[in-house]
Amino acid sequence: MGRKPMKFSDRKTDMVQFRVPREKHELMDRIQVIAKREGENVNDVIIRALDEYDEKHWKGNYQTLMESFEEGGVKSNGQFQQEIIRQLEHRKSTYWKEIIRILKQKGIKPKKRVEMGREIAKALKDKEVEVIF
Repeated sequence: MGRKPMKFSDRKTDMVQFRVPREKHELMDRIQVIAKREGENVNDVIIRALDEYDEKHWKGNYQTLMESFEEGGVKSNGQFQQEIIRQLEHRKSTYWKEIIRILKQKGIKPKKRVEMGREIAKALKDKEVEVIF
């Protein structure tokens, strides 16, 4: 019998290593390109993916929640963001509060709302829509 793995919270470093199978190397290349294009680093993308995974599964039900299958099917946060961008991109300006209100209506948790709101505001700015804070 081997030793029990150490809990991450008991570690003395923030550094983590993991293996990426060869068949996923192209995926990692795409993630690097996307992260660079969006002004992020790969670490931020991976941490966000871990947060999303935790949010979906930590409640104790390791299956997709039934509420995800309601009208419209399963939607990712990215899909919500794209919907909101399409909804607002035709305007000359919009309010930050409106972006946050829409995210709240879609059931996005408060901490995630701010993060997603920033990403939406950045995308709208790229489309020359002023976001008023």
